[in-house]
Amino acid sequence: YISGTGAQAALEKRYLITEQFSFSLEAKFTAAYAEIPIADGTAKVPNYALHGLIGIGYDFWPVK
Repeated sequence: YISGTGAQAALEKRYLITEQFSFSLEAKFTAAYAEIPIADGTAKVPNYALHGLIGIGYDFWPVK
């Protein structure tokens, strides 16, 4: 069953290598919280994380 909420926020910067190829860096923050029923009560479970992502891209139809 559903027991909590979650959210995320991210920033990305894309760098063009050529007209069609690109390289990107992204930083993302995620947060989640849940209250889970267990024996004799509930468990409160927060989860906060910072992510770093690296990506490559290819534009099949570049805008000229």
